[in-house]
Amino acid sequence: MPSIVVNEYTDQVVRRTQETIHEIEEEGGSIEVWHEGVLVDKLTSYTGVEYALREAPGVAKRFRIAPSSSLHVRVRAERTRGLRAGPGELRYGHREYRETVGSDWTVLLRHVWDSHSGDLPEGRAISLPFAQSAFYAAPGERPEFVAGDGTAGMTVREIAWLPEHLLWEGWGFGGVTGVGMERIDLEARPAHIENERSLGSAGAWTEFRFTGAFEITVPAGVDPTRAVEVLREHGCEPRIAMTRRGWPEWTKGGHFYCGSPATVHSWGSDTERS
Repeated sequence: MPSIVVNEYTDQVVRRTQETIHEIEEEGGSIEVWHEGVLVDKLTSYTGVEYALREAPGVAKRFRIAPSSSLHVRVRAERTRGLRAGPGELRYGHREYRETVGSDWTVLLRHVWDSHSGDLPEGRAISLPFAQSAFYAAPGERPEFVAGDGTAGMTVREIAWLPEHLLWEGWGFGGVTGVGMERIDLEARPAHIENERSLGSAGAWTEFRFTGAFEITVPAGVDPTRAVEVLREHGCEPRIAMTRRGWPEWTKGGHFYCGSPATVHSWGSDTERS
């Protein structure tokens, strides 16, 4: 006999889906105009440093820059990484993605050419250890933080508030390496965080302590120990990010302090890279 509809209703079904995420790296170059250590204008950006280096001498000529001029044309090299919802589609030799996941981060930033002196030296490479702590306050009992709850997706990819004017002096900024995370159960609210009225004196506090190293280059004649002082003077600090979409659910049920001024960070002694 044929099927007969005897009733109809709706039901909500939640399906787990998987998607491919690509971590991509892109390198670009830009031509800038500087005057006595101050960025005046960023003229043009290119999809490759080689294109910027090829065009920069012509720009300096159009500006009629002489060896005695206080105006400089410079080429900035910048390499970034980012997450894309893959697998992407190849078009004209370039892979195009349908969606960007989160924000891109910088893994290299330095000046490579100057209208007065030509190619610029890379400088002395050093690695600066750091520690960065974020804090979470649960309104009730502390979550168990089991595998898959999102804690493994937290990391540090870049340093915030980099003083770009140091590029003029020959400094260069690289990427963050060797990041690890340790979870520490606290017995009380950290003294540097003001008490949340919504929590009162209750709540379980947890510290997430990240450690890693920041790669930079310093110009010749600069003491490497000066690098730590410079980063402290300019308020540079590690920025905590997620390696996946969104923050874990447990961060929405309490108070998660992952940014300034509630976080605590420190710079260790610098170690010269071999």
